[in-house]
Amino acid sequence: MNVHRAAFVAIFLVLCAVTNADVYMHNPRGSNDRNCERNVNRNNANRLFDSQNNAKGGYACPRAVGGPETKTPRMFYYGDSILPIEWTAQHGCGDNDKNRCDIVIQYMCSNDAPGMRDGTPNDVNDAATDRIDFDPNDSSKSDDKRDGQHEPWSFYKKCFERERNMGLFTADQRLNGKNAIRTRQNPNGQRYGLECPEERDYYPYWHPTPWRDIAVITSNPSRCEYYRKESQNVQPKGECVHQNGPKPSEAGPRRLSWYNNKEACESVDPRRTDADKGRTQKWVEVEDWDMDPPVCLDGKDFWSRVNHLGNGVGGYPLTFNWTLPNIDQDGCVIRIRYNISTMDYPGRDGLPYDDDDDGSSEDYFTTRDLKSDPEYESFFNSTRNGKNSTIQQDPYVDIGEDRYLSLALNTNQYGRVFQDRSYLFDIKKKEVSGKIWNLNVRGKRGNIVQVYPAVEYDFVPNKLVMHEDDYIHIQWTGSDYNPRRGCNDAEGGPPDKADGNPQLNPRADRSNFIELYNAAHNFPMNISDIRERSMFDPDDDDDMEDIIYRLAYIDQDLDDCDTLEELQKIANKNEREYRVGNCFKLNAAPTPYFNFGLAQMKRKGIFHYYCSRNTNFSNRNQKGTIIVVDKDTDIEYSSQDSVDKRSEPEAEAEARAVQSAVAVEDADPTVTDSAHVATISWADSGELVRGRAFLDGVSALRAMADDDDDESGTIPDAEEAGEDNDAAGDGVREGCGTRAAAGKAGGKSSSSDDDSDEDSADSKEGASKTTGGKKGGSSSNDDDSSDDSRAGGQKSGDKAKADEGDGGRSGVPVALVVVFIVLGLAIGGVVGFAGAVFILKGRRGFSDLRSSLLP
Repeated sequence: MNVHRAAFVAIFLVLCAVTNADVYMHNPRGSNDRNCERNVNRNNANRLFDSQNNAKGGYACPRAVGGPETKTPRMFYYGDSILPIEWTAQHGCGDNDKNRCDIVIQYMCSNDAPGMRDGTPNDVNDAATDRIDFDPNDSSKSDDKRDGQHEPWSFYKKCFERERNMGLFTADQRLNGKNAIRTRQNPNGQRYGLECPEERDYYPYWHPTPWRDIAVITSNPSRCEYYRKESQNVQPKGECVHQNGPKPSEAGPRRLSWYNNKEACESVDPRRTDADKGRTQKWVEVEDWDMDPPVCLDGKDFWSRVNHLGNGVGGYPLTFNWTLPNIDQDGCVIRIRYNISTMDYPGRDGLPYDDDDDGSSEDYFTTRDLKSDPEYESFFNSTRNGKNSTIQQDPYVDIGEDRYLSLALNTNQYGRVFQDRSYLFDIKKKEVSGKIWNLNVRGKRGNIVQVYPAVEYDFVPNKLVMHEDDYIHIQWTGSDYNPRRGCNDAEGGPPDKADGNPQLNPRADRSNFIELYNAAHNFPMNISDIRERSMFDPDDDDDMEDIIYRLAYIDQDLDDCDTLEELQKIANKNEREYRVGNCFKLNAAPTPYFNFGLAQMKRKGIFHYYCSRNTNFSNRNQKGTIIVVDKDTDIEYSSQDSVDKRSEPEAEAEARAVQSAVAVEDADPTVTDSAHVATISWADSGELVRGRAFLDGVSALRAMADDDDDESGTIPDAEEAGEDNDAAGDGVREGCGTRAAAGKAGGKSSSSDDDSDEDSADSKEGASKTTGGKKGGSSSNDDDSSDDSRAGGQKSGDKAKADEGDGGRSGVPVALVVVFIVLGLAIGGVVGFAGAVFILKGRRGFSDLRSSLLP
């Protein structure tokens, strides 16, 4: 029977030679096995699936803080709409000479996987990050709604009981058992949620799965025909169904090694001794999904550089535009798997990749007389396992002339697969006839270093070229479970519900949408101009008012909002910025979810928009552009971009749109500043062409900031204001205003003081409060990072040192200053002046000295 298994592998094994590389999904939000922990690092790498990624990656659960009583709407997408799936891959892909890669994108819905859920916390302090329980004889043990679940209980049960494919290449790894939960990458059979490790590590899989294929992106497009043919979308998959004798989980010769191929299933098993030993089992073909085969694309169009989690060609994110099926379906999830093939030994295609491009395929292994082995002409399989394995753990390699080098080679990671998955979303049948583009928000709270390997806030797609009369579905979500971030690293509240204290840095994501005159501007368009020049063109003025206010204020309840006058009376900046009633900061939005709905784009032009809360010039930029062209204009989209891919595409699109571009030229802005309020009005030029930036608005913004800062008028960066760039824990608790007050009081925190001396503040990192990991969870994984063993919930104890610069020093008597001046006049103006400069600098800082001495 093993002979048949070896032939079986020759048909199905594809992704057999891979090495390490993280992959993170950014739209829809990828969890990386997180749920509702507030930590920088995830709690449990075993929760739902085996990602193999760094513990710092991923986005927290898309919900407001609370238990089952706290309801946050789930993201949904219309059938036939276009959803940009965005990701970053650490070790590159596409047309480069350092590796070969395959990316497999799939989805699964609850009709094929009963019990799907993200996992719901019990209360405000619960992270709900435990791994789901599993009992092969009792499915009810997996019913706790607090535990997340993707694959169904029955799927893992079959994997747990079925014999693994014994023909696979496992190198020198010793797999501790015969069932399919053990692979070269997972030799000890560790359980990750209810995922089947064998199915996770190999594609296309040879047994039925609940996953449906969306796309395959490969460096070897000659494989595309095979991928499309063997996909379960179009190909039935078989499994052996028990008919008689001991069950797969019962004592007997087939306990936890159930038949895995048709011939063995339908043959008499000579090892059986029970009364029905002469009978056979039944091989059942499970019908295909009856849908189109997956899209298969040449990886060269998805190039990204190695050792870099960033964008691809042209500066655009790695993206696949998925046209969703037109169905009504609650509870779906997207999975992306990332494989990068080594060029050290042969994979399914036969010979190793040619190292020197001379057509010889001579490399390290071919020089070791492997060509004489007939199995070599196929690829490495079980005949190369154990002592016969060409690759060994951490070998010392003879490079000739009796000289050696030591290699860092982990043979279970040489067959490594990485993945990420989205949180659950729904699909609704399309109700309109035009094309629908989904417009979402990616990213999470914090600066670029804090959020890495996730990303800062941005709109998805960032630039969209579309036809008039097409639709956009404006919708986004976020999380209220981020690490605490503030002090120029994040904006707004509301406070964490676990403490409700507006003087501490919050955790919440919020975004809005308001139009700009120009993409380079950081002030929003005046409402009167939006009415006249908006990208939206409703039938009546009342609808226009609704559009403006809904997008700008994201459906906040006005009854929950403080007035501007009420906010101005609050002395402490943290409380003013973070309190629930500050609707100008979007704090009264009860959840991070917002759904504007469908908007039909009837007006041609180039339109810019941004998020007023999160755009913070020189810190982060959350802006987007929509170009609407005539319905008769040809737009050549690629499968991975939402921009026109023709030569000079943007120039062509803009040329058609410029007659109605939204901006004002030669219009002088008048900015009036009164008690933290900047009012923008524009002279009417009567001309609609490209706009210009206005510097007066920046000056007004600077003046407003000066009122709230220390005496020098500077806003501290994270490094200066409390080591916000932490690598563990749950962020910095105290906001800038509170830390500033503490600096003035000699290190004691005062919540009533206004915000000043922000640079001279002590901060203490808060410990995360979680309850995850009690049921076999683990925060560590076999990643290429040592950070993964540092789960959240740690207490740093590090404190920021008081700044030696502006403010914070004890006072110096004025009389002493006078003495120095008089002395200086007596012995020479130069010496006396230098002394005054020195002491006055210690008292008030250089900026005050400069302003007092210079006209």
